[in-house]
Amino acid sequence: MISPHDSRLIAAEVLRLQRQDKWYKRWKLIAITAVISLLVMMLGGKKSVPDQRHLAMVNVSGMISQDSDIWRQLDKVSQKDTQGLLVLFNSGGGTVGASERLYNRLRNISEAIPVEILIEDQATSGAYLAALAGDKIYAYNSSIIGSIGVLMQSFNVEKLTEQLGVKVETMTTGKYKGFPSPFRETPEEVKSHLENVMLEDNKWFVNLVKERRQLQSSKDYDQAQVYTAREGIALKLLDGVSTRAEAFKRLKEKAGDYPLRDLEIDDSNSLLQNLLGRKAQYLPKGLLEWSMLAY
Repeated sequence: MISPHDSRLIAAEVLRLQRQDKWYKRWKLIAITAVISLLVMMLGGKKSVPDQRHLAMVNVSGMISQDSDIWRQLDKVSQKDTQGLLVLFNSGGGTVGASERLYNRLRNISEAIPVEILIEDQATSGAYLAALAGDKIYAYNSSIIGSIGVLMQSFNVEKLTEQLGVKVETMTTGKYKGFPSPFRETPEEVKSHLENVMLEDNKWFVNLVKERRQLQSSKDYDQAQVYTAREGIALKLLDGVSTRAEAFKRLKEKAGDYPLRDLEIDDSNSLLQNLLGRKAQYLPKGLLEWSMLAY
């Protein structure tokens, strides 16, 4: 004979099992639907893949060097899908070599697709050099440009090390190897040689400005002054004042009405990639990478 208490326990257990079975069936259905959806996207052919064509945006920020984030961004510019490129400048410059490399990279891209240049915070020194890759250069009212020149700095702590009783021993294979050095006074002949090297780089930089901006003379900008946007327009170093929204509009007029993809966003750690690992490479590219901006 089953007691009332046992009956209640049995009824409760039956109810629990029914609920558990209900949730199991529900999650099973969700899992099956998700798997089918992924299979359809992977195996459905070209018709199931959305249009990947887009306009791309990159941000040149911080110091321009071989380790700058801009190279990661530019590596995501697709020869097949990217229809136009908007380049934002927020940099005070960088090394001569890296700045020239960025200029060349943007020039090569501009031969294939429209490139729009917009200076937001600043583009001085090597950043302005790289901005010359654009046929037109626009800036915000508050932007700073210029500083067209070359800089080399070093420091000397030789007397400090002497006071501290520290002796620095330097071994080189040549008379001038290792200069400039923070631990030795730079000989005058080395200073003279380095100045000539800087003058050569500066001459190339100044002439590039003259060529790209179609200027008759460099006397108005070759003393490494910085300028406001209005001054830059007067000196013909800029083409006008603009905004990000206006730059995007101009790019759409040249390249087509496509969505804008921000390449500065790091999508390498997306949820699907973390879940699927190496298998994520078989998913449609857009499922992993799209990050849109609305204007």
